[in-house]
Amino acid sequence: MVENDALVQQFVIRWEAMGGRSYLANGREQLRRACQHAVGDVIWKQSSKGAPYTVVYWNNPDVPDLDWSAIDSEGVKVTWVPWANTGEIRQITAGSFLGVTGCAWAASSTGSVALYSAPETGLLPSVLTPYHLILVPRENLVETVGEGLERIPRNPLPPLVKIITGPSMTADIEGILVTGVHGPGQVIAVIYEV
Repeated sequence: MVENDALVQQFVIRWEAMGGRSYLANGREQLRRACQHAVGDVIWKQSSKGAPYTVVYWNNPDVPDLDWSAIDSEGVKVTWVPWANTGEIRQITAGSFLGVTGCAWAASSTGSVALYSAPETGLLPSVLTPYHLILVPRENLVETVGEGLERIPRNPLPPLVKIITGPSMTADIEGILVTGVHGPGQVIAVIYEV
């Protein structure tokens, strides 16, 4: 078995090779700062800096005291909306610029992250928004996708398992690669330990 530090390093290399961005955090304060930097990086890439910024986030059980509403960037006001399985949240998510989720596990050998669908962890924040921030606890890192698949609960099975390896990409018949067509054009992973 590979040591956890080696898994983190390998994950970051593979994730970034596929076009993702990553931040590392140790402790709640570093996690808050990493999330603030990630949100700031996303905001300042926007062409319309004055636009309203709405973020839909999962209520991740491993970071219950992270005050999302306090994570604004450079004085830009961000509206933070917790995910709830309602029709209204679907419309809000479709108009949001960033979705924040956790992950079930992450495979370091491929730089892949797995999300499970459930009412409390809807997958729309990882699909409908142009930017996706994924919180990756260090203990959720495994070496291979096969090891991750072995972690899927069997009773009951999640309705959907989504595996993400970098931003959404597609190519036309001439081989011209375009990102962000079928999902977020930028994905950011914050690998942390609290």
